[in-house]
Amino acid sequence: EEPTIAQLGSVQSVADQIRAVEVNNPNLNPQQVLSVVAAQYPSASGLNSQQVQGGYKFNTRFVYTSQKGFVDQAHFFRSAKYPSYGISLGGGYLVEYVQRRGIISGQQGSGFSYEDLPSNFLGTRFGRGITSNEPLSKQYENFVYGLGGSDNPQADVPSNVLATLPKDQQSATRLPSEKTKY
Repeated sequence: EEPTIAQLGSVQSVADQIRAVEVNNPNLNPQQVLSVVAAQYPSASGLNSQQVQGGYKFNTRFVYTSQKGFVDQAHFFRSAKYPSYGISLGGGYLVEYVQRRGIISGQQGSGFSYEDLPSNFLGTRFGRGITSNEPLSKQYENFVYGLGGSDNPQADVPSNVLATLPKDQQSATRLPSEKTKY
């Protein structure tokens, strides 16, 4: 699904959500925390911001970076679990194709939204660099801030791009090339 204003959030809000998992599960290593975090983002569109597994509330679906545009956190974290570009990107492409064609549900879905595959790529890149030396929340901050991650998307997303985002409903149109940096 493509971003809406209601789904934009800050890098700090995502890091805080990860930190909540870490605090409540001090015996988990960063890879295990990643698995819990990835599970907080349901794969069906429109289901973000629900309380799931352990009562965590992950309500930021998209963060904005000055270098890479919008990053879909569901794609990012699910792909981070698979450190192989072939598996993550090939599997991601297959999922997008299935969604676009409506093969499983019989309805055309949100396959190939402009931020999906780039978010998969970035997630895999992040996952390949995860170490046990520091908390996942800190590694996430370092990675996304390194891409120019925003803590104030209302101010940081270019106004000509922000003006095209729906406030709280899924966009059915493809968006301008300025919205992605790929």
